[in-house]
Amino acid sequence: MNQAETPQGATENELGNDFFRRGKYLESLQAYQRAGVHLPDVAAIQLNIGNAFKNLGQIALAVNAYEKAIQLHPEYADAHFNLGVVYEEQNNHVLAAASYQRALQNALSCCEFATALVHQLQHLCQWDGLTELSQRIVQAIASSESNQPSHFASPYCFITLPIATTAIEQRQCMENWAKRLPTPSAPMYRIVGGSTVQLRNDKIKLGYLSGDFRNHAVAYLVAELFESHDRNRFEVLGYSYGRDDGRPIRSRIVNAFDRFSDIQSESFEASARRIAEDGVDILIDLQGYTTRSRPEILALRPAPIQVNYLGFPSTMGSNAYDYILVDEFVVPSSQQPNFNEKLVHLPDCYQVNDRQYSISSTIFSRSQCGLPDEGFVFCSFNNNQKLTRSMFVLWMRILRSVPGSVLWLPEWNSIAVANLRREAIANGIDPSRLVFATHMNIAEHAARHRLADLSLDTFPYNGHATAGISLRMGVPIVTLTGETFASRVAGSLLNTLGLPELITYREAEYEALAIRLAREPEELANLRAKLARQRDLSSLFDGRVFAKNVEQAYRFMVAQKLEDSER
Repeated sequence: MNQAETPQGATENELGNDFFRRGKYLESLQAYQRAGVHLPDVAAIQLNIGNAFKNLGQIALAVNAYEKAIQLHPEYADAHFNLGVVYEEQNNHVLAAASYQRALQNALSCCEFATALVHQLQHLCQWDGLTELSQRIVQAIASSESNQPSHFASPYCFITLPIATTAIEQRQCMENWAKRLPTPSAPMYRIVGGSTVQLRNDKIKLGYLSGDFRNHAVAYLVAELFESHDRNRFEVLGYSYGRDDGRPIRSRIVNAFDRFSDIQSESFEASARRIAEDGVDILIDLQGYTTRSRPEILALRPAPIQVNYLGFPSTMGSNAYDYILVDEFVVPSSQQPNFNEKLVHLPDCYQVNDRQYSISSTIFSRSQCGLPDEGFVFCSFNNNQKLTRSMFVLWMRILRSVPGSVLWLPEWNSIAVANLRREAIANGIDPSRLVFATHMNIAEHAARHRLADLSLDTFPYNGHATAGISLRMGVPIVTLTGETFASRVAGSLLNTLGLPELITYREAEYEALAIRLAREPEELANLRAKLARQRDLSSLFDGRVFAKNVEQAYRFMVAQKLEDSER
């Protein structure tokens, strides 16, 4: 039986595709299942059924559908890839990498498959061949053929590649990806509210959109901001499409909003209509192109002003975003040509922090954390995806130059631990000098930082929230700063704290500074004392001050919009 013999099946499949594009996943599933009745042996329909189940959170059923698609068509690259996506979301990096590898074998030119594979191998610290594969991806994005769907690379995977990409290359990647977003005939806020521009309320209505209002780094950064907004001038609405994990941070965020809407089960159109009907003046997307994000909502233009902030350190490459909130260090004004959004510079660091950040009162001993009783402790608590072979080799040179020192790293998975120990041996370092920190809740994790002497930052993707924790706990960071947003975040934090002496711009400079601070205890002690003073005097870790700064930026945006509408 083929598709031509069963037009009803083809029709139902197309109907399902239309529902899926609009985020109506239950309706799409029902249509795909009807198509499957007519076309039980068509792999593409089983793939579609799996996609719908995945987006409905029914993972086991999604896996079954993908596996059936692969049984019907063993070389079906999309089915292997989407099966890998499910494994990735379960943090099963081994199975995810294997699925992505099979997908890439059957579609060698597909940048999306290649970037996904690189990303998973980074989680496992399996670095062989990653530089060459990453270079192929970058060349494809920059080529004249980059308008082809096969040359669309996953944005977050692209900016975390283990080679330094340029801001121009990142913008090209994002603009390619943004072509997948809806192109509405009219902005939703005008469809709902008429042709006149809103923004004439006594209070400016802010809408914060995210799937990460849960036990997530973004949530711990933004909670005090929501609580601190001036309610005489602003009304603050929250829109969440992530799961409720029942954690205290979730409750705190829900209570911080004047009104909180759980839109997890809504279609893109329904969410956009809700936001427009709520009369939101400025919609702030806190997620960008990160996991399970919904830029499709912003593409429908539910608000007259739309902002890219915090979650995604690059341009969105889409004209659906009017502004991006940055600071002059993290994205200098000279970088405007590499951003689709207009740069709005905040007076201090762009990264909001929470004055009420929870820190455990537990006093950890070195032995409790597996650290030696004596010796200098370097640390880097970033995710494995930020580690690169070139930086790890540099770290091993630092250890070699500081006898008795150790490097304290997070134990994300056993395969990465084994690979890092093997890399240490290859660089002439006893693997016992790598100490792996077991998982702890965030309050205890912060507290154990007190045992570290100096933090070593990653490159080309710096520590962001991770760098903030280190500095909050009084541990200086040596950072390497590049051209792109993601490579300048730790530098922005240090610059705001008045510690530019910890910012380097070349690997040799970074290496020399780390070695000198480890060898010169008096200089390091002076730096730590300076950090402690500056931390207490600075506004960096005060969400109330940040709220005042960002409110001024929001008022500027409104004034610009009103001025433009009156011309």
